[in-house]
Amino acid sequence: MQSDKGMQDAVKALTRNGMVDKGAPSMSVSDLDKWRAAVVLEMSGGRPPGVAADALLALTLNEPNVELAAGIIAGVVSTAADPNLKRLGVICCGHLARTHGIVPVFLVELLNSLSDSGVLVGEVEDALGDIRFFALSDERSE
Repeated sequence: MQSDKGMQDAVKALTRNGMVDKGAPSMSVSDLDKWRAAVVLEMSGGRPPGVAADALLALTLNEPNVELAAGIIAGVVSTAADPNLKRLGVICCGHLARTHGIVPVFLVELLNSLSDSGVLVGEVEDALGDIRFFALSDERSE
């Protein structure tokens, strides 16, 4: 694992490049922050697609800060050059709803814009369906 300064530098670089939501809370150096930075670093360019995918799933399913996770997922969906990673990012939007029961509005707006543009229509419909059921419905089990 990289040094604390290296992790902070990686998060700052990814924020500048749009991989981390600029509105996300600033990060201090704690164990959780080190894990977050390592996960985000694994999703950055130059990593094998499988490593990036594993990191994205780990973040989606394990990050307690929904806003932070959603910002990173939105960055992947918006900027990923690998179409499979972009597709996984869309799927992770639905997983976020399933896992946390909430999804920030900006993520729903991003999915709607993808749906309107015809990009990943099936995956977007599935993610929006998960959001409607798990994050917006009274029918979900608590």
